[in-house]
Amino acid sequence: MTAESKQRVYVGTYTRRSADQPHRRESIYLCEFDPVSGTLELRGAIADVPNPSFLAISKDEKFLFAVNEESSFHGVDGGGASAFSLDTSPISFINARPTHGESPCYITLDAAQKWALVANYTGGNLTVFPIAENGQLGAAAFIHQNEGHSVNAERQKSAHAHCVIFDPAGRYVLAADLGIDQVLVFRFDAASGHLLPHRATAVEPGAGPRHLEFHPNGKFLYLVNELNFSVTVFSYDADQGALAHKQTIIALPDHVEGARWGADIHITRSGEFLYASNRGVDCIAAFAVNPQDGTLTLIETVPSGGSMPRNFALDLTENYLLAAHQNSDSIIIFKIDKTTGKLTQTGHALSIPSPVCVKIVE
Repeated sequence: MTAESKQRVYVGTYTRRSADQPHRRESIYLCEFDPVSGTLELRGAIADVPNPSFLAISKDEKFLFAVNEESSFHGVDGGGASAFSLDTSPISFINARPTHGESPCYITLDAAQKWALVANYTGGNLTVFPIAENGQLGAAAFIHQNEGHSVNAERQKSAHAHCVIFDPAGRYVLAADLGIDQVLVFRFDAASGHLLPHRATAVEPGAGPRHLEFHPNGKFLYLVNELNFSVTVFSYDADQGALAHKQTIIALPDHVEGARWGADIHITRSGEFLYASNRGVDCIAAFAVNPQDGTLTLIETVPSGGSMPRNFALDLTENYLLAAHQNSDSIIIFKIDKTTGKLTQTGHALSIPSPVCVKIVE
């Protein structure tokens, strides 16, 4: 890819704002980002995919997978996961499967692209699906139910799986559970798709673990906590599949007041800067990363330019950050200063209904 190459952008959305509304037909939006001008343009949409709130794209860019964040799906309790072929024009639906857990909110693929893992938020469980060579999702091969609760009586009455990722070697799976204030580590059996409980690491009570991101060197893991908008830094022992707490840092200056609902987290490929979004104060925090121990220093927080910033993405040149705003129906584009890590709104934006996930490919 050259610095001038235009990039494909897929945007997952909520297709209705409340359960008593009908779903909007346009579901996953197809866009094109120009890294020269910093502009994002709409190119089309996939229709009739209920609440595709999180997306994953295969490494060969042939297939797209989406969760269907629902409480029932095709007559089965729980949400769904849907597969699409990107090799056809228009993009074609392959199949869908129930996740057997309510409100699936995250989907990820293993390095071999043989398995898809889903975190079900309300269900508090993890579902593993086999992926066929044609991108078809098989029936659930394994379901693991998280158990427990924590101190927030409103938000932590039970387990709420919010994110599930593979470690860089693909030996272990890590899951952030908002409801039980833990990051769970599983051994992954690549033959059967089974998750074997291995370790559990607790965070500060009431923090509410949400999303995870590994440092490019694989030695550090970063966790954005939803309920207090903090970022927790762990060292990671890849041989033992073990986490050790190094730092927890609040992602807002002391003088900033308001709701703190952390959402998403991403680190640059250089490992120099890390960013996290907040839906309460509606801002994005920028951190400098210590190259020796992975700890963070807050550089700044900047207004996100819209209401309820959820998922965001760094473009492939990492000159720009694209932030999806659920409540203001917009994707706001920031310029990244690669020397300082600071963000500046470019003035460019794209209007899309209830965008909540942004994925970028060549």
